[in-house]
Amino acid sequence: MGPRGFEPRTSRLSAERSNQAKLRAHPTYLTLRINNFLMFYMKVYRVGFEVLVAVCDKELIGKRFSDGFLKLEVSEKFYKGEVVGEDEILRFLRQATIANIVGERAVRIAVENGIIDAENIIFIEGVPHAQMVRI
Repeated sequence: MGPRGFEPRTSRLSAERSNQAKLRAHPTYLTLRINNFLMFYMKVYRVGFEVLVAVCDKELIGKRFSDGFLKLEVSEKFYKGEVVGEDEILRFLRQATIANIVGERAVRIAVENGIIDAENIIFIEGVPHAQMVRI
């Protein structure tokens, strides 16, 4: 069993290990996590019964990334809401029907808590990005 009860499926194990290894490459992750700084931007959109949660690592706001045909803009208009920590992100991601998650720390939290599968992460210029739709 993995961290926080996340158990990878055996058929996906190699892909998940590869993605998790890429996420663990960030040298300051443990220091930031221990201190639980307010290190994320989160914006919540509610339309009818849908709850869209947009989360990104704080330092990525306003940046653009591209890798071949893949392009990602971490725009202030879409992502920059409240500055929050891990506990608040988890509370809202668990309620979300749709989530858009960018950055090593934000994506790691979603994987460790079973919100997204590691195999569904894409990397654009080395920056992890994942989307979730709950049906």
